[in-house]
Amino acid sequence: MTDRIEVLTDGGSALYGADAVAGVVNVIMRTDFEGFELYADVQGVEAASNAFDQTVSGIWGWTSDDNDTHFVVSAEYFERDAVNILDGNHIDENSQFNGAVSSISGFGIAVPSFGANINPDYVRSDIMAL
Repeated sequence: MTDRIEVLTDGGSALYGADAVAGVVNVIMRTDFEGFELYADVQGVEAASNAFDQTVSGIWGWTSDDNDTHFVVSAEYFERDAVNILDGNHIDENSQFNGAVSSISGFGIAVPSFGANINPDYVRSDIMAL
């Protein structure tokens, strides 16, 4: 139902008051829409053959004969399937991870090089062992 978005980057305090010193974002809605519009979209991740983003949206608008009354209804359905991190474009199949950096062992990052010490009373070693 959004018609357009206006962004005023310079201060809008003259029009909008003191809260708008840094700028203003106006969202202009489609209030006089008449008719029916349907939109559908499916996007997939190439490496994840069965993971998709699915969108279906529709808008319906009615105007009275004297053009004084407008009624607009809109709805959207969006579903995103889970994607394994290895299937994303930011991971190369030849990437290797250094387990010493990313894993938690002992007291985690409480090592002298970080200058931190964790109080052992706050550490559940039985859970860390799992």
